Amino acid sequence: MRVFLHSFLIALLAPLLLVPAGCASDSKASGGPVEARGAEAKRADEADVSDKIKSAKASSHTFSQRRLLEIIEEQEKFFKWLGENPDKTSPEAHTRIRKLGGLWNSYFADNPDDVDALILYGKFRRAMGNPSEAYKIFKKIDSMDGDIPVVKQQLATFEGESGSYKDAYSHLKLAVELDPKQAVYHSQMGQLLFLFRDKFIASGMFDRDTVDKMYLESMRNAYKLAPECEEYKWRYAQSFYDVSKADWNEPLKVWDELLADATLDLERQTINANRARVLIELYRDAEAEEILNGINHPSLAGAKRAMLDIIRRDAASARGSESKILKQIGSESGEKAPARAPVAGAVSAGPVGQSVPHVSKKEYSH
Repeated sequence: MRVFLHSFLIALLAPLLLVPAGCASDSKASGGPVEARGAEAKRADEADVSDKIKSAKASSHTFSQRRLLEIIEEQEKFFKWLGENPDKTSPEAHTRIRKLGGLWNSYFADNPDDVDALILYGKFRRAMGNPSEAYKIFKKIDSMDGDIPVVKQQLATFEGESGSYKDAYSHLKLAVELDPKQAVYHSQMGQLLFLFRDKFIASGMFDRDTVDKMYLESMRNAYKLAPECEEYKWRYAQSFYDVSKADWNEPLKVWDELLADATLDLERQTINANRARVLIELYRDAEAEEILNGINHPSLAGAKRAMLDIIRRDAASARGSESKILKQIGSESGEKAPARAPVAGAVSAGPVGQSVPHVSKKEYSH
């Protein structure tokens, strides 16, 4: 197995990538969807209640819907204002918050069991920095209707942030079962499994191979369900760096796909650094070296030098001879050379300037 300077390479490459910070499915499922009621399955990718109300003809609105629409519009105005005036402690912020609170209190006095409104309100409280209060609201909703996937996801978000990883896993598992086509649920499941992997293993809940398998499967599902989301592609490709057993041909396909869509020079060079990293694992040193020789961005110089040193050191060693023999066997048989055992760490740069899938609690809560 080749020895990489893991921490060194992560530090070099982690801040470099410029890719979308989120995907539509993330913003809808974790930021504010409200599920449809009735015989239809309650899916997080259906329209938000605010969108449903706005799209309906004004003449068809009930009195309660009109009141709720007024609250939604006030919230939109408030969050737009807050984006320009981020100090929530200012007198004007307090005035606006009190006004919204009064509107919600008045609405729930007449409509205490409106699930759509409760979901919106729970997300509002969370956005205002009251996650414990939001959690209580979602627990109430869950007791009223236990088949709403976005509620399960919201419960899991708070539990994951609080370290209650087993409860978070149970709720996310239910969210995935209720709505298996929602990419964000799979993505968050993968992040949860990675973030608490050691705890899952230590508790005896899963062994390492099972956690790794579930983790890769979750990241792959997110990528497959939302192929237009570059962040999911990056997360999936990088997830192979964090498992004990990997088929390195799979991430190479994803890096190639990302390269085809990349436009920025730094982004392309960072992707190529990852392609070289994977090719080294596949014993395809000549291809890796050719790619590395084309990388010239100063921010990637250290990672490039480290990988070239590994290639050249192996070329002059018995391991290098072994590599050549393996590649020759693979070439003569028409089969790909066997992949090496993966190593911890990543020659990678993650979405929004972070190494992914090394997710933080803050990132998990998105």
